[in-house]
Amino acid sequence: MSIPGLTVSELLGKLATGELKSVELTQACLDQISAHDASVRAFLSVDAEASLAQARSVDQRRAAGEKLGLLAGIPVAINQGRDLPEVDGDDLRESHAGEVRRPL
Repeated sequence: MSIPGLTVSELLGKLATGELKSVELTQACLDQISAHDASVRAFLSVDAEASLAQARSVDQRRAAGEKLGLLAGIPVAINQGRDLPEVDGDDLRESHAGEVRRPL
């Protein structure tokens, strides 16, 4: 199975049936980042350990029969512009607009 060529719908189906585990999907995404990001430079940082821990948690919860969110198990990359400060969602309020909460 070539994970990079699958749509989100196909991935969700494979996760639901157990044909694919979130850990496998996450590792495949991390592998793609490792293979291509040196030339693409799309990521400021990648937390592989935390990503895999979250994926393991989703796999365990799915195996236990827990009801999960629609996109549970699908890795997501957050696009943070290189020239923008990192802000929390609360910071979008006018009183905190642009306040940096965490260093880049």
